[in-house]
Amino acid sequence: MNVRHSYDHIAIAAMEDPFELLSEARTECPVAHTDQYGGHWTLFTYEDVATAARNPAVFSSNHGLGIPDHGFPVRMPPIEIDPPQHIQFRAPLLHRFSPIGVGAFGDEIHRAVTELIDGFIENGSADLARDLAGALPGAVIPHFLSIPAEDRDKFRDWAVRQMQVAGDLEATGDMFEYFFEMYDDRMARPQDPLVDLPSLMLTISIDDRSILPEEFTCMMAMLVIAGMDTTANGGANMLQVLARRQELRRELTDDLSRIPKAVEELLRFVTPVALEGRVITQDVEIRGVSIPAGERVALNWLAANHDPAEFADPERISFDRSPNRHFGFGAGPHRCLGAHLARLELQVMIEEVLKRLPDYELVDDGIVRYGGMSRGISALPVKFNVGHRLGKTATPTSRESA
Repeated sequence: MNVRHSYDHIAIAAMEDPFELLSEARTECPVAHTDQYGGHWTLFTYEDVATAARNPAVFSSNHGLGIPDHGFPVRMPPIEIDPPQHIQFRAPLLHRFSPIGVGAFGDEIHRAVTELIDGFIENGSADLARDLAGALPGAVIPHFLSIPAEDRDKFRDWAVRQMQVAGDLEATGDMFEYFFEMYDDRMARPQDPLVDLPSLMLTISIDDRSILPEEFTCMMAMLVIAGMDTTANGGANMLQVLARRQELRRELTDDLSRIPKAVEELLRFVTPVALEGRVITQDVEIRGVSIPAGERVALNWLAANHDPAEFADPERISFDRSPNRHFGFGAGPHRCLGAHLARLELQVMIEEVLKRLPDYELVDDGIVRYGGMSRGISALPVKFNVGHRLGKTATPTSRESA
């Protein structure tokens, strides 16, 4: 079997339609090696990706998820920490990120979407990546993380800057500094952990010790950064698909109750986070290919989500697909903690766009895509018939289920 390839995951992630290339890789070289980005292996099939994701003892996250590695001196818990410490970081937060915990923020999500659309609906044009999909998590996540109201504008600014093509290291540094100061503040003046997420995090115990300042800071930053990816890039990609596929848009416009299932299928199809890295802790053999301990391996969620061995006719978007065991939020113990929050944000965003911008059209020459671990869209300009503002008193109508 040929195990050498020139596959560039960053270039592929930037493509609107990379599926033929991924199909060729999956068929011809399902376990492949490249010297690019420091050298790494890639798994392309649903079965192999699932097996690796669910075996952290062999496919470790302790050495970072990036390809290339992001190089941070401290790993981002819980996503870059393996069991058993991983669950010590994660378990105390599970209820807050459960469907019930997330549902409590349904009205806030509706208000945020309403205000964002109000901000451009009278213009007849907008950049839905910048003005809606990218701005929404910047408006919701600070509220969810108990960021004081007077500081939320900072987070909206940092969020928008961090979602640009090359990121913004200054914004990232400012955010880390903010969370270090928050740690000191909550240590001096703890609040009710039942309602204040930073105070809840201070209750975390790791191997019978309290959470460290750098762990608290990195964990808060991880919740912001990870919370941006799925909603911002997933939302922009979904809105692009619905603009190109009028028949799909009509399906949803005719029956808004189908939106939750549509979001699941679109998460499979677009796969906002295209891949994540792991490091092998022992020699393994996959499909007859030997991979030595210490090698970095990419779990290609995007390729797995289009594997015909798991998804019949994978390039067809079917809102009735069942089962739909997609990896839009990853898999295994590191499956996205904020999946229910992202689902609800995406459901509300799509419903409100369909209701308030039913005729939106893409301005194709202005679309800007970028690749990396995520399938990014930094510009998605559209035009539409001018609508009217609803104001802050608008009554939510979307489902609160996540």
